[in-house]
Amino acid sequence: MAKKQFAPKHNHSLGECIAAFTTARQAMGVTVRTLDYYAATLPPFVEWCESHGAPTIDAVCAGGDEHLPVGAADGA
Repeated sequence: MAKKQFAPKHNHSLGECIAAFTTARQAMGVTVRTLDYYAATLPPFVEWCESHGAPTIDAVCAGGDEHLPVGAADGA
């Protein structure tokens, strides 16, 4: 039986991830209106996550589960 691989931990803050996301979308050429929407809606989401104990992207994406196998989300 093959040994399961586990997803690496990325303790990036949600603020770092949102900045990278916004920069990537800007580079993709989304409209100014879309960027304004992100600027208005993402910070309250980050505040909510942080106030509920999920300050990093791993805590949001995997619910803090340290044992999420690579590919688990896609049924692998």
